[in-house]
Amino acid sequence: MRPALLIRPREKYRYGMAEPEMCEITRREWRMKQRAYKFVFCVHDGIIRGVWSVDGWDLDPNITPGRRGLALAPTDEAMSANYLGGSVVHLLPLKGGQNPITVLL
Repeated sequence: MRPALLIRPREKYRYGMAEPEMCEITRREWRMKQRAYKFVFCVHDGIIRGVWSVDGWDLDPNITPGRRGLALAPTDEAMSANYLGGSVVHLLPLKGGQNPITVLL
């Protein structure tokens, strides 16, 4: 499933939030290299909360200069069922790190 991104929206994430809202906070306003990522995982407390496939880059001119947004699409149900609720603690920085994005290559 690589390359993929683990994105930790931290302050924006709330338990029980709807999938469209979670997708929005996961896809927008990040400082990252423009690569051909295949999947994005929303991660909170080391647990995968959302899974999407990347359709490209969001070309919205309202995104803050120097930041990027992703165009995301739902994954198939089998992939979502396989990853949702799974732990990725072993892939994250030990002390949480300042960068909310972890790239899996």
